[in-house]
Amino acid sequence: MDTNIAIQTEALSKVYHQQNGEPVQALQGLSLTVPRGEVFGLLGPNGAGKTTLVRILATLLRPTSGNAQVCGYDVQREEWRVRDAIGYAGQDSERSAYFRLTVLENLLYFAHALRRVPMRTAQQRVHEIAECIGFTDQLGKEFTTLSGGQKQLVVVIRSLLHHPSLLFLDEPSKSLDPVTAERVRTFLLEYAHAHEMTILLTTHNMDEAEAVCDRLAFINQGKLQFVGHRCNSGAR
Repeated sequence: MDTNIAIQTEALSKVYHQQNGEPVQALQGLSLTVPRGEVFGLLGPNGAGKTTLVRILATLLRPTSGNAQVCGYDVQREEWRVRDAIGYAGQDSERSAYFRLTVLENLLYFAHALRRVPMRTAQQRVHEIAECIGFTDQLGKEFTTLSGGQKQLVVVIRSLLHHPSLLFLDEPSKSLDPVTAERVRTFLLEYAHAHEMTILLTTHNMDEAEAVCDRLAFINQGKLQFVGHRCNSGAR
């Protein structure tokens, strides 16, 4: 196991079959390496394959062919080890919590019951993160009463409570206002540095990508078109 590599894929492909039987090639022979501790950005148009790649790496989908390792573990043979090592904040915030529980109750349930974080530690982490991103006043509200952006913030907080080695963020600022998005970006960068955490981020926002990512990759039609450093870091 190479502890310096957070993500490695080799010739990764994914084919979906539509109702009419026509195959859709979501990923085509994608090979990628992300070192530990890097903030890595995935750019590309809708339908390019970004979310499919993240879901495979997070063990939510199985590839059609090829191999992938996350934190040194094979995503198909060692999926439970992968899940222990990662955090995941996707775009399905509407379905990812118990509506009639408060935000705090949801977060403590996921941290303590599902991630085995001691209750006192979970409470401390929830309040610390909420304070950093200006979310403390929402902890006592029922999840169902939150706005779309607030629900997305709950998902982001939840993904961090077990101190993952690698965090997947699938368009995390999509529903956030600019001020909140900037506050969350700043917090995530500081958190990643403090905890030596790797981040893989998908986004359509070039300003966001330039602000937070060490390297960027562009995906289109399931193929990796290029990988390079952000502009102010020098071209690769």
